[in-house]
Amino acid sequence: MFWLMPAVYWDSGLSQSGLSTLAFGWLVAAVPSLLALTLSFGEQTSPLLLRRLDLAGIGTIGLVLALIPWVGNVGHMNEGAHYLLAMCFLATATGFAVAPRSGRAADLDLPIILINSFSYTAAFAVMGNPVMTAILIMLALVSIMMFVTGQRIMSQLQSLRADSEHRAVHDGLTGLLNRDGFIKAVETSTKTESAPTGTTVADHESSDWLVLLDLVGFKQVNDRFGHTAGDMVLTQVGERLKANLPSSSTIARLASDEFAFTIIGSSKNAMECTMGRLLDVMASPYPHDRGSSQVSASVGITQMTGGAGPTELMAEADLAMYESKKTKASYITHYDRSLKEHFETRIDVEARLRQALVNHDIEFWAQPLVLSNNLRPVGVELLARWKLADGSYESPATFIPIAEETGLVVEIGRQALQFAASLLDRWDDDPELKHLSVNVNVAASHLTDGLLEDVIAVQPQGDHRLGIEFVESQLILDHEGGGADRLSSILDEFRRRRYRLLMDDFGTGYSSLSYLWAIPLSAIKIDRSLVMGVEDDRTKAGLLTATVAMARELQIPCVAEGVETDEAIEALNRLGVPILQGFGIAKPRPISETETALRRMVRNARGADQEMPDTNEFVKSLEQMNSEGYRLSVESLGITGDDG
Repeated sequence: MFWLMPAVYWDSGLSQSGLSTLAFGWLVAAVPSLLALTLSFGEQTSPLLLRRLDLAGIGTIGLVLALIPWVGNVGHMNEGAHYLLAMCFLATATGFAVAPRSGRAADLDLPIILINSFSYTAAFAVMGNPVMTAILIMLALVSIMMFVTGQRIMSQLQSLRADSEHRAVHDGLTGLLNRDGFIKAVETSTKTESAPTGTTVADHESSDWLVLLDLVGFKQVNDRFGHTAGDMVLTQVGERLKANLPSSSTIARLASDEFAFTIIGSSKNAMECTMGRLLDVMASPYPHDRGSSQVSASVGITQMTGGAGPTELMAEADLAMYESKKTKASYITHYDRSLKEHFETRIDVEARLRQALVNHDIEFWAQPLVLSNNLRPVGVELLARWKLADGSYESPATFIPIAEETGLVVEIGRQALQFAASLLDRWDDDPELKHLSVNVNVAASHLTDGLLEDVIAVQPQGDHRLGIEFVESQLILDHEGGGADRLSSILDEFRRRRYRLLMDDFGTGYSSLSYLWAIPLSAIKIDRSLVMGVEDDRTKAGLLTATVAMARELQIPCVAEGVETDEAIEALNRLGVPILQGFGIAKPRPISETETALRRMVRNARGADQEMPDTNEFVKSLEQMNSEGYRLSVESLGITGDDG
């Protein structure tokens, strides 16, 4: 309407000088708005300048509109001009009343409405038009009410918008920043950093640090006590972080049990002292509606350097935290480039391992288990070997940990089960091997997630010769983590179907003795750490004696792993360990070589009932077995006489 104001007086009877004054006022009011509109197309224009021009334009337009009725002699305007003035006031009052503005711009709206209302009402009063005067008074009141209502609605909308923006960058449970909010905060912080990327600081020099913290044991809280208890623990974690970190720290909850925060302007020594105190606080019990729980934390730390964005910094801290998680305890790891190199190597090995599983490039070698008194074989353990394209083999120490971390070990276990089943079927027709067992190592995750179905798929009728080996540590963790009933039912079903269950790495630091009578085990395999050096260590000998006695009472056979010397074989036999396994007996070999060696070992262990082979052939057999790494022992030559 403002831009049409010159037309209001075109046929109003106003003098030429009045029209000139009106045109000048119109131009003065239009200049700020037109200038702001023109400058808004420029990329370098200051937003503050545009806001000031906008305020100047609004204020000038409001004043010019208020002065329009008084340009010239209002008493000489014709009736048409009166209606145009009324419409001008209506447009002005309602326009400023409902204008969707906030802040300082909105502060001008009410004064403009009041000034224009007074000006137009007074003008019509001077004109002697009481009807229009009354109408304008009513319109003024309506406009003021519209303005107040509009401001109230605007305030509510602003509150909703602020709440929405807050929710967009904050975690609803803990009130901390979420991942997006943390990234934005770190991005703002890193823009002010000046240290070049890749630099390190001395222990006493100040720097900024980004820390990722992952709770260890939180899943067990959810599984055992429910998500309500888990939420209470997470809320307390957030409160402890806020209470024990510097006020300058930015704190966030990134995921379910993963938190992140910054430590600003702190030396490495001071930062580590802060982290030490924090971890002590984090390790305290967390009360909840079902009692209390205790969790620990794994921590990864990286230095916030200039040039590194928040995503890169968080990736670095995540790599460091991943290393800490391997300890399964409160532990701090600093990021360095070797972690990244290790990660890249891991990614490469993982990709090649996936393809190797598809191509069935994983072979399964076998290592015999023998009786300690006569070295007669009673079974074999299958061990995975990865054959590369050039004919060499990837070290198990390289790919087995990666397979465990990525879950590929489950597929390795499936292929091992298939191989074991085919091996047992083949041995059914071999009188020398048909009584031997075949043991397969399985991953902890496989044990409670489809292992029984996979075993039944390869041996649906059940076979007591098929042994399933699992690690003691994970068995105990699953049992204590709230999954005891499910785990026990799975193990009972294995036993019912006559599959053999063996606990591997027994005695590696877990208090598992209380579970031995609760779990249907077919054997326990004593870890090599208790076996190696037993011939010279009375403490180890005592522990082994107690373990064997306990297992005998429970009617569970023992297998000693890591047997490497003649002295160890004699000591273990003397201590009553019935079954042995290790390089001192035989090294792992391809199955064809192992089968040949097993037959020799069966024949050599038959004693007096065995027909002695030709001397030359017997010597050749001994030499070949010795070259292949098998341990040969003579129980007794049966020689008597003075020279014996």
